[in-house]
Amino acid sequence: MRRVQISLLLAILAGLLINHPALANKLTLVNNSGYADKEIYLIVWGKSYTGDLTIPHHLNLLKGDDFPACDPSDNTVTVYKDDGTHYSDGYCNYWFTLDQIKKADGSYWFEFPRINSGRLYISFHKPVYLHINQDQPTDPILMREPDLNNPDDPSYKTMFDKFEFTYDTAGLHANTTCVDYFCLPLKFEMMAGETHVGTLGFPCSQAAVILALEANPLLRTLKTPYRFYSPATHTTDPKVHFDDNYFNNYINYCWNHYKTNKLTITGVVNAESFSAVGTVQTINTGGGDVETLVLDDTEHGETYNIKKPSSKQVFACGGAGVFIPEGSGNTGLRDGYIKNEVASALNRTVMHLEFSEWKDTSKHYQQNDLPDDNYKTNIYAQILHRLAINHLIYGYAWDDKYDQESYLSSETGTDLKVTINNCKAPVVPVLSLLLLDK
Repeated sequence: MRRVQISLLLAILAGLLINHPALANKLTLVNNSGYADKEIYLIVWGKSYTGDLTIPHHLNLLKGDDFPACDPSDNTVTVYKDDGTHYSDGYCNYWFTLDQIKKADGSYWFEFPRINSGRLYISFHKPVYLHINQDQPTDPILMREPDLNNPDDPSYKTMFDKFEFTYDTAGLHANTTCVDYFCLPLKFEMMAGETHVGTLGFPCSQAAVILALEANPLLRTLKTPYRFYSPATHTTDPKVHFDDNYFNNYINYCWNHYKTNKLTITGVVNAESFSAVGTVQTINTGGGDVETLVLDDTEHGETYNIKKPSSKQVFACGGAGVFIPEGSGNTGLRDGYIKNEVASALNRTVMHLEFSEWKDTSKHYQQNDLPDDNYKTNIYAQILHRLAINHLIYGYAWDDKYDQESYLSSETGTDLKVTINNCKAPVVPVLSLLLLDK
C-alpha cells in the first residue's frame, strides 16, 4: 500500500513539473542581426513571485535560478556624456553580452524562473542603462527604465528594443511591442515541450520596416538614427514630431455622427454581460461646454462618459476623462472595456460603422465609405500590421482588442526563441511597400 501511495505521489509531482516547471523554461537567442555577439547587450528584469511582487528583480543570465532583488546600492556605473561630463545618477550593471551566454554547441540561451512582467532588453554597442529609484529608505524600490522622450537620457542614442514575457501559474506568455517605437525587427517562437505554439513578430530586416514607414511622408519626421517613433510619442526632441491635429477630421466626423445616431456597445466583464447605449451630448463641466459621448447601462444603473478626444489622445489611448478608465470593481472594468473599444475603433477607423463591424479586421485601417477629407487612420500601426507575421503586432497601446497583437500564451509553455533579424543590410524598395496608403 505504501509503495502505491509513493508511486501515486511521484506521478502527481511529475505532472506538476511538466505543466508548471519551477525552472524548466528557456529563452534561446538567434543572432541574424549583422552585429558581433560581443556587440549585443542583454538585460532581463521583472518581478519575482517569491516575495514582494512590487520589488523589481534582475536575472543572472549565467545562472537561471539567480534572480536577486534590485537595490539602490546597485547604481554603481558612471555614464559619461559626449562632452566628457557624466550623469549625476548612477546606473546598474545588470547586463551580459551575447557571447557570454554562448554554449559549447554554439547556441545562445538562458533559463529563467517564474517572472512577472519580464523585460528582455536587447541593444547594440552599449547596454541599456537602468536606475533603481528609492529617495528615502521607507520609499518603494522602483525601476527607472530609459526615457526615450528625453534626448538627454543616457540610452537615447542607443539602438535597443525589448521583448516582454511572463511565466506564472497560468503558463508562459510573451509578446513583442512597437507601441512607443520600432527599432529591432524581432521574431519569436514559443514551444510547449515538443509542441510548437506559434511564431510572431517581423519576418524581415530592420531596413525593410523603416523603408515601409518612411514611404509615408507623414511619418518621416518620426525617424531618428536610433529608432522610429510612433505618433503617440511626446519626445522633447524638436526634430521628432507628428501632426497634433492629424485625427481631428475623423474624430469630428464620428462625434457628429453620434449626435443623431445611437451607439450601442455590448460586452462581457467577469462573466457578466452588459449593454451601454447613448449619443454625443454637450455637457458643461464648469470649464466650458464639452462634447461628450454618454452611454447608459440601464441594467446596472451606470453611465459612462468619454469626452471628445484630441488626436494625441487617440494615438496614446489616454487622457483624463477620455480614455483612462474610471471607477472601481466591475464598474471600472466596464468603463475601461468601453473606452478600449472606442479608442481602438478610432485608431482603426471603424467607429462610424455599426458596432458589430468593429471587430472585422478586413475593415481596419480602411476608408470604409468615408469622404476623403474625413479618412484618417493610424498609419503607423497599419503599416506594421501589414509587415508582421500573420499581420499581428502591438502597433498602439490597446492593439490587443480583438486579438490583433503579437502575443503568444500557453498553459504548458516551456521555451521561447527570439531571433534578431538583420539590422545592417539595406534593402531594395519593394513596389508593394511604396504603394502603402498615404
